[in-house]
Amino acid sequence: MRTILATCFALQTLATFGQYEPNFSMTLNQRSFHNPAALCPYCPGSPFLALAHRYNEPFGNSWQVGLGNDNNDFVRGAWDMSYSGSKSDQHQFTGAGVRYAGKFKVGNWMSSAGIRVRYSHLRLDGNESATPAITKNSLASDFGLFATNLNGTYFGLSMGDVINTLNANADFRFVTGTRKDLSVRWDVLPELLLTYQSNQLRGNIIVPFRFAHKLALGVGYQRSITGNGIVLRTGVSTKMLKWLVQAEQHSGSWAIETGFVFRIISSECNGTSCNIPRTWYEFGTRD
Repeated sequence: MRTILATCFALQTLATFGQYEPNFSMTLNQRSFHNPAALCPYCPGSPFLALAHRYNEPFGNSWQVGLGNDNNDFVRGAWDMSYSGSKSDQHQFTGAGVRYAGKFKVGNWMSSAGIRVRYSHLRLDGNESATPAITKNSLASDFGLFATNLNGTYFGLSMGDVINTLNANADFRFVTGTRKDLSVRWDVLPELLLTYQSNQLRGNIIVPFRFAHKLALGVGYQRSITGNGIVLRTGVSTKMLKWLVQAEQHSGSWAIETGFVFRIISSECNGTSCNIPRTWYEFGTRD
């Protein structure tokens, strides 16, 4: 009987391996996490450091650190190296990955295709002698497509765990957003994230308003397996730094997520270096 229970426990682990991986909601902040093709579309080379942290009961803490460079053509491409993890009373997950994405133009859109290869280690602690702790390692790959135009509108589709040595369930993510001027001092950056995994659809939509292209404050709505609720966000964005904090309402609790992207060298297009008609920053154009 103990062997049967342990086997069932192990099979369930394989089917739900992805739920223990870090799961972030702020697509604009951690775009390459959601889609390996996401990059700064008009940056002519821009080294960056990205950090994310999320606390979400009952799944515990999640984090990710990434270091890379958004290069300017398809051959050199955008790349990063990342280390991520999550931990709760029932599990401990760690992972490391490398990502590459190449850029190419399609009409008025700067498009990209990307791939991530990652290694993951998961330990699940049994809750009684009949379900002992188990440890699993996996090698997986993710694929994605992304496109952005000069108005700051973007969309992307990615497939996670497409190839996985544990045969874990693949997940599909769709992200889209745009930027629209409201006045000389105000603009708005609505965004949508949809995730489909294990026959479950999760969604997150938020509308942040930004003052002077720097101070952001937004509200939205999220739907997930842990309950539906409102989303609140605030933060700061500049040419070199974007730092955001978000709170999500779930059933009986709140999930808190924060993160930043720091451009070590701020390399925006200026109408000459990238042959575009206006100045471009990562978060939209500013004439």
